[in-house]
Amino acid sequence: MTRGAVLRVFAAVALAGLLAPKALPAQERESGEREWAPGLVLDEGRGWRVPTAVEALRALRGDWSLLDDPDPDNSPAVALLREEHGPRTQAEQEALVDALVDLLLIDAEFSSDEFLVQSQAYATLSTAQRNASYLRGTPYPEAFDALVRVYETRAARVLAGGGDDPFREAYRTGPSLAASGLLGALITVYSADPEGRGRDYLRALFEASEPLPAPVCRRGSVPLIMGPNGEITASSREQYEAWLALPECPKPYNPSVWCEAGRFLMYEPGASRPRRPDDVADPPDPEVFEELCFPAIM
Repeated sequence: MTRGAVLRVFAAVALAGLLAPKALPAQERESGEREWAPGLVLDEGRGWRVPTAVEALRALRGDWSLLDDPDPDNSPAVALLREEHGPRTQAEQEALVDALVDLLLIDAEFSSDEFLVQSQAYATLSTAQRNASYLRGTPYPEAFDALVRVYETRAARVLAGGGDDPFREAYRTGPSLAASGLLGALITVYSADPEGRGRDYLRALFEASEPLPAPVCRRGSVPLIMGPNGEITASSREQYEAWLALPECPKPYNPSVWCEAGRFLMYEPGASRPRRPDDVADPPDPEVFEELCFPAIM
């Protein structure tokens, strides 16, 4: 899967969390004498009830027998973590979070069933920790810690084979499931709380890391200069051949923790060019950042 596809998918996941359904009062849905409210599961023959951690995970995986129908406002996993229907034990919440983290550490093929389940797991953790008046229940801040755990576990797994920068190692042989999983995990950490803990975490990563050297590669283009008689000049040909002998620049970017974390800090939403962020210690010059991180477009 390409880096662009990863960005689109996880941006969609983040947006799904931001646009989570607004708070609704408990309501009745006629199905015999059963009373329904968002976040409950179906207890065959006995109506609706609060889910166990196992049932919440089954519902997230698409077990519609627990939900009666695929209502988008019915997320038992979010309801359990946010205690929408009353207090839950710490053991229940931790068991569900651990199961979601295990799901998110699988290297799933893009658009596979497992990948789609992971999208739901990311959205669940992101929504569970969010402090927003339009959401039911109370925030579960430990869900953010779980997102960080996914990223840090994936990073450590990549570095187990050597190296000191997980993104450089993950992309060393080109795009891979490990690389897209690492990138997706970092994107979700940021997007879960882009003005608070997400930004703080990426800023700490950025300030603690170092930029990789600018690669020696084929930047831009070299024009061929024509002489008075229409022939290519010798100096122009030499310059062109020297440029052509260089390797292509990394596409679409020069992967590193510094570049990936910096990308979220250096660019305003929707901006095409970086700027110096006010909340970063000793921020790099925007042109230097582009040269080090995006040599293919320089």
